[in-house]
Amino acid sequence: DTPFASGNFVSNAYRRCLYRRTDAFIAYGQSAKAYLVRRGAPSDRITVGFQVVPPEQLPSPASDKITLGLAGKTVVLYVGYFVARKGLPYLIQAFQAVAGEKDVLALVGGGPEEPRLRALSHGDPRIMFPGYCEGSEKTSWYAAADLFVLPTLHDPWGLVVNEAMTFGLPIVTTDAAGCTDLVQDNGLVVPAGDTDALATAMRQLLSDESLRHKMGQRSLQIISAYTVEAACDAFLEVIEHALERPGLPP
Repeated sequence: DTPFASGNFVSNAYRRCLYRRTDAFIAYGQSAKAYLVRRGAPSDRITVGFQVVPPEQLPSPASDKITLGLAGKTVVLYVGYFVARKGLPYLIQAFQAVAGEKDVLALVGGGPEEPRLRALSHGDPRIMFPGYCEGSEKTSWYAAADLFVLPTLHDPWGLVVNEAMTFGLPIVTTDAAGCTDLVQDNGLVVPAGDTDALATAMRQLLSDESLRHKMGQRSLQIISAYTVEAACDAFLEVIEHALERPGLPP
């Protein structure tokens, strides 16, 4: 599409005007801030915040690894909706390229892409489709996993990464996830849509239990600072910045 097609030109012009006349912004992560700056938002008016998962939304697991039939397995976990932008075909292909017979990929969730994903799996017994889970059923999978992967092609944040880190999991995700601020020395970030890079990252972690443990411990340390209270502080900072400004810019 050209900028004049589908209303994009009008939309972009409106946004530039809106950004120029906005007193303060809150951006979920550094990548969101960079996007706003590229669209014309003044950098000094942007506060970087983050999304959080309240503890009450992650109840104690209902099952353990043995109960789920995964004893002795190394479990790669994905949790989320099965839609194209999540990049799940890349995950399946990368897993099949590097996984051993004791490795398992659990795709927890559902959605319109499920038939395609099942077909792409070619009946591989190492690839599981447990279905949609919530509450203690969902946290059972986090507790049973050894590695969490979000292969997204686009996500404004990616709260499942917060959830996985709360359960001490090392993280592999892509540079298209807004939550990459969370992934430091507790995981790996790869280019979105790059099967080879995703496979290399997964191979590194699947083959090194001590590295998974070390990164998982760091996940727990990092996510401990991402509280509801800290998220509220970012909003208060934005409000204070807005109130300090004398008026709308010309």
